[in-house]
Amino acid sequence: MLISLMLTSMLTSTLSGCLKQAQIPQAAAPTPVAVGAVMEYLDAETVEAVPDALSSAVGDALTARNLPPTLVDAASWSDARNSQLRLQQLGEASDAELLLLLETHAEFFSQLSGQFRWTVSVRATVATSVDLEGAVVEEFEVPVFLFNYNEREREALEAATPTIERKVGGLVEQFLGL
Repeated sequence: MLISLMLTSMLTSTLSGCLKQAQIPQAAAPTPVAVGAVMEYLDAETVEAVPDALSSAVGDALTARNLPPTLVDAASWSDARNSQLRLQQLGEASDAELLLLLETHAEFFSQLSGQFRWTVSVRATVATSVDLEGAVVEEFEVPVFLFNYNEREREALEAATPTIERKVGGLVEQFLGL
């Protein structure tokens, strides 16, 4: 039995070394992207910037695709609760060719087995600065579990970061046909 486990372990580690990492498609030429990423609260009119971990991960996803990001400060968007107006303001705030608007909010769902389940809702919009009407929008939800009662919206967004990064990367690839 022990020999069987050792052989299985050796075989698994040998084969995993042979697997190639998936290539991330890249734009033919560097294409600047203006990124506006906001976190909304369901019970208030407050709009804040997303946590640094999320904006950094989204920036890394864009950079890996040869799309250098510029983060646009979205703090002044508290009066703009409409996605189309936010996208327009993002286009006016930057001279980048592409626009990425990331709108998020987190909502407590329930307590399960001592953990706190939150649902992070995301609306990601990609458009060119010259054609806002041709925007591609993807809305999705990410369930996350937090361990401490005092963790709230920001921590829920941080926990959802890997999924958001992957989905945003796929959306940009779809939009650009990469």
